[in-house]
Amino acid sequence: MRTIIIEDTESHRSTIRQMLAECPPVELVGEADSLESGYETIKSLKPDLVLFDVELYPGTAFDLLNRLLADGKIGFEIIFLTGFVNFEYPIRAIYYSALDFLTKPIEKEKLKEAIRRAAQKIAEKQAPVQYQEQIALFLQNLKNPPERRSNRIAFHRTGGAIEFVNVSDIVYCEADKDTTHVFLNGGKKFTATRNLAFYARPLEIDFNFFRISDKQLVNLDYLKSYEHAKDFQLTLTNGVKLNAARRGGQALKQHIADTFGNDAKTAPAVEPGLLRGILKKLLG
Repeated sequence: MRTIIIEDTESHRSTIRQMLAECPPVELVGEADSLESGYETIKSLKPDLVLFDVELYPGTAFDLLNRLLADGKIGFEIIFLTGFVNFEYPIRAIYYSALDFLTKPIEKEKLKEAIRRAAQKIAEKQAPVQYQEQIALFLQNLKNPPERRSNRIAFHRTGGAIEFVNVSDIVYCEADKDTTHVFLNGGKKFTATRNLAFYARPLEIDFNFFRISDKQLVNLDYLKSYEHAKDFQLTLTNGVKLNAARRGGQALKQHIADTFGNDAKTAPAVEPGLLRGILKKLLG
């Protein structure tokens, strides 16, 4: 796995270099310390994997990705190295694009796990056009403020392909150990390679999703009714019935009461997309 490190601090590159020496799939073929040298190194060495420091003199790794995308030079896996510690929007944009990232200081075991994921995806021979679509989606989300973010999200499927879907088409997600089943409007279903927790947080923050249990995450745009006294049962607009866990049911009941008033027993029966509009109006 031909790998390049792009990091503008020599001590950090040295640390990463030592860690990578313990990752057998990695063949470190080059290093760079700036936007320009990074561009030239990628262009000449054509790596399989690039470790990008986000803060990269005289700008960011995102500036370099914009240039590489415009030149059609993106055909590699990416692991971002970032100082972001909270769930800032750049991190959520990375999530939505199915890219990988590690927060500094880099932990050896987390780097090994990220390398393992990258090696698996490279072995599946992802087409260059998919890498480019991932980066284009990421840069689009990054460029726009949260209220104008893209409605699309990328999932790595268990078969190796990347599935790009509209968030508004996701009815609910269901955990299955370390994978996630994604159920779409119209009856389509696929399995993504990351666990439910990986997807839950950004979808709950930026979209109208609600975690009803450890196993299920529901798009409330598709909620038709909720019967708290009937085993915490949700009925979705496609007829699917789900049961919240006790804690998730209590939280959902409170969410509905906060939104529609304390006398509300169930959510209104609405068509997909309308509930979200109602919520926005009520919450201002």
